Amino acid sequence: AAIEGWRILGMLRGGDGLTMSDISSAMSIPPPTLTRIVDKLVEGGFVIRRVDAADRRRVLIYLSARGKTKVRKLVKQEALVKAALVEELGEDAAVGFIRALARVGDLPL
Repeated sequence: AAIEGWRILGMLRGGDGLTMSDISSAMSIPPPTLTRIVDKLVEGGFVIRRVDAADRRRVLIYLSARGKTKVRKLVKQEALVKAALVEELGEDAAVGFIRALARVGDLPL
C-alpha cells in the first residue's frame, strides 16, 4: 500500500484537488482500498480533505505542506535514479528499462 500512497501523492502534485472517484478511476484502485490508503496519508499529515467550495457534496483531496515537501524529495530522488540509469545503460536502454518498469507497475498483481 505504500507504493500506492506515493503514487497518489504524485497525482496530487499538480495542486488541484481530486475527488476520491477521480483517483480511484485513474489508478484502478477499488474505493474501499483507496479510502484506507488516503486515511493513512491523512493520518501521516501528507494530504488533507476539503469540502469543494463549488459543490459542498464533494470532498477533494489535496497535498498538505508536508506532502508537498515529500513529493519534492521524491521527484529529486527520481531524477537522480534516472540520471544514474542513463549513465550506466545509455539513454535508449535507460528509457526502455523505465518504460518496462512502468508496465510492470501497471500489472494487476
